[in-house]
Amino acid sequence: MILRRCWEMKTQVMIKIGDCEVTNMNQFEMKKLAYQSQLRNRALQVLLYLIDRSNTEQTCFPAVPTISRELHISISTVKRAMRELVEAGYVAKESRFREGNRGQTSNLYILHFPVAEEVSEETAVSDKIVQTEQAEQTD
Repeated sequence: MILRRCWEMKTQVMIKIGDCEVTNMNQFEMKKLAYQSQLRNRALQVLLYLIDRSNTEQTCFPAVPTISRELHISISTVKRAMRELVEAGYVAKESRFREGNRGQTSNLYILHFPVAEEVSEETAVSDKIVQTEQAEQTD
């Protein structure tokens, strides 16, 4: 595995892909946020797979059977994980079609992650809740 040096870059750029605006961040930052999420095990596993396959625009297009084969999980498990990722807002899914016969090809997945300030606010709120609960327990 070749490690990228771009993880040292601190700037974030907004990119517009279709109707979605995404924050451009490197794989290290995306994985860090993924591990901080409250996703189920299968969804986290699929999200990490998508992060590893994503390009600089945070898009990728692996087929569901390919994800299933490479992660050693069933196709239905991949579909459930994808549904969870879409519902949680981590992934946007766009259907893609071939030009010639208009048959469907693999879907395009666009990765979405909250901006670092939003994450720090969520972390601060959850830390405050934990501190309050601990204070109540000691009283």
